[in-house]
Amino acid sequence: MSDFSLDSSSDGTRLYSSSCLLAGAPLFSTTIMAGPAKGGARTTLFQGSPQDCVQVLRVISPDKLLILAQVATEAGNAISNGVWTLNTTPGANYNVVTLLSASPGDSTR
Repeated sequence: MSDFSLDSSSDGTRLYSSSCLLAGAPLFSTTIMAGPAKGGARTTLFQGSPQDCVQVLRVISPDKLLILAQVATEAGNAISNGVWTLNTTPGANYNVVTLLSASPGDSTR
């Protein structure tokens, strides 16, 4: 399983990307990066914990991303879907809002 998402800044000068690779249930490898849209050095904005899987990112302002993510418990027995906002400054904090929690096998997932 893997998820990959791209979006550009409103002026088209920056490209933002996220990738989530399944590294072994429930462990993920998630990275969000930014760089010039026409190529060049990219910067890591966010490196997720092994339980974070960023599925979709969208630019919502010049300095903020909106992110849809799944977060598993360390035991892997529950998953929550969350909406995050992330500042585009490297190393910036993010805010999390949980939308839905589900256990494996739960039909609401």
